[in-house]
Amino acid sequence: MKRMSLFVIIAFVLSISILTSGCGAKKSSYAMGESGSAESTEQSESSGTVIYKSLIDKYVGEPGSRYKAYDEILKWDDNDDTIACMLPASEWLDSDGKLKLPFDWETLLNDGTASYASFYVPDELAVKASVEELADISLRCAATCGLFAVGDIELAGFEMMVKRCNALEESLRREDFADVYLDRYIEYALDLYAVPKYYESLAENDKDGFLIDKSWMLDFVEIILGQPETYEQLTEERRVELVKSVIVAEKVRDNDGISFFFGCITNENYVSDKMGECTWEANPWLDAVRKMKLTEEERSVVERYIGTDR
Repeated sequence: MKRMSLFVIIAFVLSISILTSGCGAKKSSYAMGESGSAESTEQSESSGTVIYKSLIDKYVGEPGSRYKAYDEILKWDDNDDTIACMLPASEWLDSDGKLKLPFDWETLLNDGTASYASFYVPDELAVKASVEELADISLRCAATCGLFAVGDIELAGFEMMVKRCNALEESLRREDFADVYLDRYIEYALDLYAVPKYYESLAENDKDGFLIDKSWMLDFVEIILGQPETYEQLTEERRVELVKSVIVAEKVRDNDGISFFFGCITNENYVSDKMGECTWEANPWLDAVRKMKLTEEERSVVERYIGTDR
């Protein structure tokens, strides 16, 4: 599937997302601990620039803190009545007490109803849900946010998604999210027509729309997989499996040589880095990928993104 130009203006994407989504999302942070502790965020003495280890470190809140999605809903309530879009806990549970999407996404859009507040999982359910349940909700929400270009990774990608989906933020506070998102990626990226959970009606009724939404979803999973926290949680064997899967998926997805995973591990596509607002520590994925035993063909793909002397 051919992608839109790499030079899509981030401000345009952000403005369109606000106009089309209706209900808002904002406020939260990241879990204290080895892979996202307060110690990982430092202050540069020379420039006053905040140094973060990753997008997760910057945008995902500590356990127990208020979700960014809730703050965003409050932010837009006076204009869009976003609080009224939030659905009660009873509508979020299936007969087994597991999370389910409490609406049909296509119907929600056709009704012209404000959308992203409808994705807000009640706090009492979010904190008890498994990473698997949270990931499935997060990925359906991610499919509503087309990234369009590698340059959108931070502002029109990660930050916007955290503000839209508290299930995403909650999942990334857990110490076992990496394997879950990698499993989803392998299942859905290597088979173009594999239908993710909550995509069933779209896959049946709109083939083109399904492939586009799924592609946006996979772009976002690659951003998660490219974070240092993912590296830290995975075993060495799983890290190799991830990189090989990203290489295969590039060909399967026919994405014009755009890889959000490699865009993340090279740290070259974070807008705040380019603007001098923050500086990212070295991503451990880079050295790990260089040292992996890959075939000549796999190595050529890797070198196209990270070069031979990075």
